[in-house]
Amino acid sequence: MKGIIKAGNGRIIDSTIDRHENGQVAAVLKFEVPFSSQDVLLRQLKTTGSVVSQKASRNPNVPENDLTTSHIIVTLTGVSPIVPNDEGLSSYVRTSLYMSFKVFSVCLMLIILGVSAVLPWVLVVWIVYKVYCRMTAGSSSMQLATAGGPTTPTGETPQL
Repeated sequence: MKGIIKAGNGRIIDSTIDRHENGQVAAVLKFEVPFSSQDVLLRQLKTTGSVVSQKASRNPNVPENDLTTSHIIVTLTGVSPIVPNDEGLSSYVRTSLYMSFKVFSVCLMLIILGVSAVLPWVLVVWIVYKVYCRMTAGSSSMQLATAGGPTTPTGETPQL
């Protein structure tokens, strides 16, 4: 396109290229050409690609003579990639790592909650149970074994 404009005695005013996050590329080219060769140059530019839209406006205050120029602004866009850059495999890996970290954080929170809130109560109940068992153990009517062996209810030792 730049060659076509140079051959038609035009000049390049500006040329910018934008690369978007999704992988699409767009370029904006601004040309200044003589008004008399504008139609020929536009036809040649249209053969280099497919025209999606076209807009023309004229300033009625500018007289048509040999010094009159036209501005042509061309926007070129590339085809969209099959898989945009922001939706590739890396974004799914990043999302799964984020979810894994979230699950890990919730599990860690539950462990800390259990240690700080549930464990003290379990210890208190266990200590109370042990104290109760010791206190009730002394009041039971158990008979301890004597050195002479078991005794009968009458107090005599059985003969074997």
